Parts: sequence; structure tokens; C-alpha cells
Amino acid sequence: MLSGAAVAVLALLWALASARQLPEHGHPSNALPSEEWDSAEAVGEAPERPAGANATSLLSEHERQTFLEWILGLTGGATTTQEPDHEPVIPAKCAACTCGLTNKRTRIVGGQPVQVNQYVWMALLMYDGRFYCGGTLISSKYILTASHCVDGFQRTKITARLLEHDRASSSESTHMDYKIARVLKHPGYSDVTFNNDIALLRLVREVRLDEAVRPACLPPMGKSFSGLDGVVTGWGVSKPGGETNQVLHEVSVPIMSNKDCRKSNYGSKRITDNMLCAGYPEGKKDSCQGDSGGPLHVANGTFHHIVGVVSWGEGCARPKYPGVYARVNRYLTWIKRNTKDSCFCDQQGNGYTHYPAVTAATAATTTATAATNATPTSTLAASRVGDE
Repeated sequence: MLSGAAVAVLALLWALASARQLPEHGHPSNALPSEEWDSAEAVGEAPERPAGANATSLLSEHERQTFLEWILGLTGGATTTQEPDHEPVIPAKCAACTCGLTNKRTRIVGGQPVQVNQYVWMALLMYDGRFYCGGTLISSKYILTASHCVDGFQRTKITARLLEHDRASSSESTHMDYKIARVLKHPGYSDVTFNNDIALLRLVREVRLDEAVRPACLPPMGKSFSGLDGVVTGWGVSKPGGETNQVLHEVSVPIMSNKDCRKSNYGSKRITDNMLCAGYPEGKKDSCQGDSGGPLHVANGTFHHIVGVVSWGEGCARPKYPGVYARVNRYLTWIKRNTKDSCFCDQQGNGYTHYPAVTAATAATTTATAATNATPTSTLAASRVGDE
């Protein structure tokens, strides 16, 4: 029988192996033959298609299934009971709040430490109490992360921590821990190509959005961000094969166009429109292992938008191999549809919901109807979520 610590270590190794650094042989060049991905820049939304569509596996189907069953057996499996969908929040209940403001008003390989609680939306994800990925608070109930940070992991063993800074200190800052009520992995995610590597975590209780904790701003749709500087934050390693950082770090990297990224050593087929590349031609600075799931920001004045989610790359800071991120503005419709039960913030200091057409009277009627039709099982399932 494996101990809880052994299982946690194996889960961590699985996350790192399938994440930010790919195996040396990488993926086959014909992994994405569809012409759907051949345009130079992202336009519109990412299609929601089954995981692995148009992808060639590195393993035989039997080998792949056997390996996945072994991993899921060690981690306890990923199919655990989770909270059902909730009704849209009443807009009037969303308090005034501002997104994307750091606690340092001026403005990770090659990176530097940040100030305590500078990026107040930064989430540290733990599995069985051990750090393994990053995430970003985007609303009062949801954290955005990478699909590879949740794929094959048991929801009940994942914890999201906010307001962490120095992982080795228990007194430097007062952090807040949240259990996960629901995991929403993008339906088109492929663990072969890392296409659609984006996921949402619904927290068991609402985060109070104020000066202490703010969400990052969501990015505008259709913008490529090429030519702008992005900032990655995380507790990942500072050099390949090194130890993860105890203190949150940041690193600035230039964002490339997808056209230029396809001219890198990745080639034209591995970089889809759902991905965003950032890095220097000579390497120098990059995100790395342990940064997976964390944010790539772009600052619009003093407001920070999350434009990418740390996804994958060949090594770290290698010449002609930039870091690859999930392109967040390809998923805005998917995000909005799945976060309708939470409150967001804007740059003007207003709290809002993505479904303003839901009035208080309509919501009250819907809630009353749902309560009347609810079965004892569904009532019990909902009541368990608030318990930690």
C-alpha cells in the first residue's frame, strides 16, 4: 500500500511529465493535420470538440489505456462526486470591485521575486497538501488553470491557496485555502497535443473581492497581443532540473505572433490558434516546471489582463523554443457560460455578472421552482459542498 506522501509525489511527477516540459521526442509533426489551425493569428473562439480529435498518439491505444488506468489507480481516480450547476447570480448581489490592480502600482527563469501579495489573484494549487501548479482568480468563485493540472487528479485532493507569497514562511502573509467544488476541464483538451489546455476550478465558498483580494481582468476578444511584453508569475523552478521557488517570482517575456512561433523549432503544425507563444529567440527567460496553470499577464496601464495560461514547451529558456500558453481570449464564451454563478470585476470599479438579463424577480422564481422540483438526493449533494 502506498502512503499518502508517495501518492502525492507520483501525482506531482505525472503533472510535471505531462506538462510544461514535454518528452525529448516531443509530438509527431503531423499531430494537427487540420487546416483549421493554419491561420496566422487567433480569430474568434476556440471550437469545443472532443479531446484528441485529429491527433496521433505517441502510444498504442492499449499501452495508453493501461498507463492511464495505472496512474488513475494511484491517484484514486478523477471521477468523484462534485457540485452540480448553479443558477446565475443576481447582478445586484455583485459588490463594487476592480480587477487587475496589483499591490505594487509601478511597474521563471531569469525572473525576480515579487513583493508580498503583489499579484493578489495568484493562486497556488496543492495536491494532497503539496504544491504542484499555479492558477488565477478570475471571479468570486472561479480559478483559471491548465487542463493538465487537473486531468487525472482527484478533485477532493486539490486545494487552492490565495495570498501566498513565501511557501516556507507561515507568518509573512495570511493565506486563504479553498477546497474545490467542481472541476471543469475544457472538452476539447488533448493530453497528446496540449491543445485547449485550459480549465476552471469552482471554489466551495465565495471569495470576498476587495482591496486584499482582486481577480485578474479577462482579456478582450480577438486581440493577438503580439509585440507586447507579457509577465509570467509562479513558484516554478529557476533552471531546468532545479528546485521550485519558495517565493513567488515574475519574469517578463515578449509575446510572439503565431506566424513567427510557427517558424520556431516547434514547426507549423504543433502551434494551434488556441496557443500563444512568448519568449526571446535566444532563450534567456521563460516559465518552467511548476509554473504550469499560472498566468501570463499583459498590463493595460495599471490593469493586468490574463492573456495566457502556462501550458508547455521544450525544455526551459532554450533558443528557438519559446514558452507556449493557452490563449485565454479564445475561450471567453466558454468561461462566461461556465461561471454564470459568480461575480466579476471591471476596470471601472463595478461588480458585475456575465448574465445581466437575469433580474432579481426572475432569479427568485427560478430558485423557487428548482427547490420545489428538487429530489432529496440533489438537495443533499448541494448541502455537502459548503463543508470543508
